Amino acid sequence: MITLSQQHYIEELISKYGLEDRKLNMTPMQSNIKLETTTDKEHKEFKKLNINYRADIGSLNYLSQCTRPELAYTVGTLSQFLEKPSLSHWSAFKRELKYSRKTKDLGLTYSMNGISDIIGYSDSSWAEENNRTSCCGYVFNYGGAAISWRSKRLNFISVSSTESEFRALLGTFQEGKWLRQIHSEITSTDPKQMLVYCDNQGAINRAKNEVYHSRTKHIDVHYNFVIDYIKNNFIRLEYITTNEMVAYFMTKALDSVKHQSLNSHMGLNNIESYVANIYLCVLGSRGYV
Repeated sequence: MITLSQQHYIEELISKYGLEDRKLNMTPMQSNIKLETTTDKEHKEFKKLNINYRADIGSLNYLSQCTRPELAYTVGTLSQFLEKPSLSHWSAFKRELKYSRKTKDLGLTYSMNGISDIIGYSDSSWAEENNRTSCCGYVFNYGGAAISWRSKRLNFISVSSTESEFRALLGTFQEGKWLRQIHSEITSTDPKQMLVYCDNQGAINRAKNEVYHSRTKHIDVHYNFVIDYIKNNFIRLEYITTNEMVAYFMTKALDSVKHQSLNSHMGLNNIESYVANIYLCVLGSRGYV
């Protein structure tokens, strides 16, 4: 079993910003929050705090990139305001830290008892309320926990949910291609067909059907790349319900119940409790308990 966590790093951040005694949060971001573009007046008020917002977001980005994939969407959202932050963005930053403090014992837990194949999850949100752009994301699990993840906001507007999903699949397939090759080299085995899940039936049907579609002609390069990988049996694309979509919180903020459920699906567990349970299982299998 392998565990990865940054508990000490989180404790240092909490101490740095003086949040030791503040109320804790169950999620890194409110599910219904609307973070608006900063006005000149709002930015002027923020500058009075003499805060290096860019560096502060960078400290969260380090955490989300290493061991805390569930923070990726929050960090990506807050990163939109690096040039001109406001007090509301700073409050959202502190909320994320208070969530990290509450969940500092969480870490990625890998086990050879887990599924030995790499499994991908691809998701996108379409026409978000703030600026109508889409957010794409993916998660790849191996050995029971996430090994690769990404949340990326598109800098243009997709004209349909199908286009948004195809752009998400493109990024997912490109990452899957690389992981597939790395896995083959490490294990000295032939590359396996990789399973990728998507929760959009329309996108899956079009990806498996090479017939021309007017709705996707403007994204033909992305479309053909996805089609080619499926046709050549490099990747198998299958449907999964939204409730089971592990990459769901790479594209949006969720309520606490949904958020905690997806944490466990990515192998994010309380390290001490997880190790203790494994230890008890081992003792039980040997007749000691």
